[in-house]
Amino acid sequence: MKNPVDYYDKLQNMTNSELEEILEHPENHNEEKVIETMQLGFERNIITPEQEEICNNYINRKEKSRIENEVNITQKTVKESKDNEVGIFHEVQKEIKEKGTNYLVGGIVLVFFGILLTIASYTKAIKFTEEKYSIMYGAIIVGISLIIRGIIFKVKIKKAFKGVK
Repeated sequence: MKNPVDYYDKLQNMTNSELEEILEHPENHNEEKVIETMQLGFERNIITPEQEEICNNYINRKEKSRIENEVNITQKTVKESKDNEVGIFHEVQKEIKEKGTNYLVGGIVLVFFGILLTIASYTKAIKFTEEKYSIMYGAIIVGISLIIRGIIFKVKIKKAFKGVK
């Protein structure tokens, strides 16, 4: 984009007929040049109301076009932002679902091994006629709590994301 001062200085050296040509056909020139030509036309008192209207319409069309372009860019940015939000939303949803699944699986594994070790300890006590055996209640209780936590996660996730695609 040229500096308006440069246009103004160059236009000063133009004849009135050259300026009138710009005023009659502003679409052949850039907006800054047309604006400076209008200014000079007013100073030289050579611009007609028709030329002023032609130039203003040209400038307004350019401005409208620029605004429409900015609106289109903004709409595209908003759409991309929404698409990005949807992507992030689905990632978060997936991570939360995985967390609930991890709680369930971890709880089931702990309960399984707690029961398995308790059975092994009881079997050993019977086999060797010992009176004592171990009940792995810690692993079983923690496993059950993880299972409950996983179920709660799953239920809350279904309610929270109900109707979300």
